[in-house]
Amino acid sequence: TALWRNLAGLTPFSNAISSQYQQLSVMAQAWATPGQGLRGSAALLRDIKWGLKWLHKHEFNAHIPETGNWYDFEIDAPGCLCDTLILLGDALTFDQKHRYLRAVGKFDADADVINVAPGHSQRSTGSNRTDKAMNLLFKGMLLNEEDTVWKAVTAIRSVFRTVRQGDGFYEDGSFVFHGFFPYTGNYGLVLLSDVADSCYLLKGTRWDFST
Repeated sequence: TALWRNLAGLTPFSNAISSQYQQLSVMAQAWATPGQGLRGSAALLRDIKWGLKWLHKHEFNAHIPETGNWYDFEIDAPGCLCDTLILLGDALTFDQKHRYLRAVGKFDADADVINVAPGHSQRSTGSNRTDKAMNLLFKGMLLNEEDTVWKAVTAIRSVFRTVRQGDGFYEDGSFVFHGFFPYTGNYGLVLLSDVADSCYLLKGTRWDFST
C-alpha cells in the first residue's frame, strides 16, 4: 500500500503521496550527484523508476480526484516529481516523462488558481502562485512545451505588481501573505527563491525576465 513501510498506514492521505515523492527525489539526488557513492548506480536507478511507476499507477495521476490537502496535489507532489524527472534526465524516455507529467498538467493547469476544497477554488497569491508556476515551468522545459513555459512566466511576472491591500508586495517593499501577515521570512523567502530560480533558468532565452 506504499513504497515505504512507515508510510503504509498513512495512505491514501495526500501528505503520504508527497512524502513518497520527496523520498524518491532524495534518491534521485544521490543517483545524479557527482562524487557520491551511489552516483550512476544501476540498482538505485531501477528502484527510482519502479517507484515512479508505482506512484503513477496507485497514487498520483491525471485520473485521480484531488482529496485531502490541496498543497500536496498542486505544489509538493508535483514539485518533487519534476525534480526527480529533471535529475534522471535521459535515463527516462520522453514517453515516460510525458505520462508522469499529465498529473502536473491537471493539478497545475492554472497557476493563478488553487482548489482549496472540492468545488471551491480561490485566486492564488505569493509563493503559492510561484510554486505552482515553477511546476508548470519544469513541465514545459521537460516536454518542450513553449505554451506551458509562457503560462508559467506570465504567472511569475504577475507577483511583481504592487498591491494596496491583501496579499502581495507593497510600494515600500514589504510583503504580506494570508491576508495580513508580514511574511518576509518563510513564504516571502520561498517566493524570492522561486523568482531567483526562474530568472537563472530563463536567462538568455526569449523568456528572460530582464527583457
